[in-house]
Amino acid sequence: MFEPGLQIVAREVWNGLLWAARPAIVVADDGEELVHWCPAGALGCFATSRFFPGREHLAPAERQLVSLESRQWHYRGVPARGTSLSFIRAGSWASIAATWNPDGRFAHWYVNFQLPIERSSRGYDTLDLVLDIVVAPDWSWAWKDVEPFQAAIRRGVFDSAVEDAVNVEAKQVERANAQPVMETRHHTHVSMTGSAVRGGGGRCQSGNRSPLRRRAR
Repeated sequence: MFEPGLQIVAREVWNGLLWAARPAIVVADDGEELVHWCPAGALGCFATSRFFPGREHLAPAERQLVSLESRQWHYRGVPARGTSLSFIRAGSWASIAATWNPDGRFAHWYVNFQLPIERSSRGYDTLDLVLDIVVAPDWSWAWKDVEPFQAAIRRGVFDSAVEDAVNVEAKQVERANAQPVMETRHHTHVSMTGSAVRGGGGRCQSGNRSPLRRRAR
């Protein structure tokens, strides 16, 4: 377990290659759920192939898929646009983050589907699986990047085991009464963030049912 206030590195790894890395500060960790904070402006490292010959005209989602397929990319440093407080449960195929705009206004909750984390002495490894759910402050929500996720399945970037696991996780998210869970997490941990620190992006598809049930083949 990580001690509150410890700075860790959240890495994304694809087939043994670094895809992204960002710093975070531990707020709480009981071995089952890790809570960490990332302030606005924190510099992260991210894969990009924007300036690769032949890829300049591609949309960002397509460039991402081509990079994952080819395993060829450059890196660029990108500062965090806002502040985030992330909750990650052991074995889960999704993380939940509360996010704030640079001016301090609450922006939204973000459900990020990802590989279950693998801990290390310096932080953890995972991989963003493209698909997300964005939950607005009024608790309305929308799927994000469904089409790129389905394209990744069709093209074999992610296999059927990943698809099945994400489908199961998505159904659990849909069935859960997420509002009180998120509110409890927010009020419990947001007050802890300050003491811990002192101690140490697509198209949206609205709807109330998972579009992933229409399996892409």
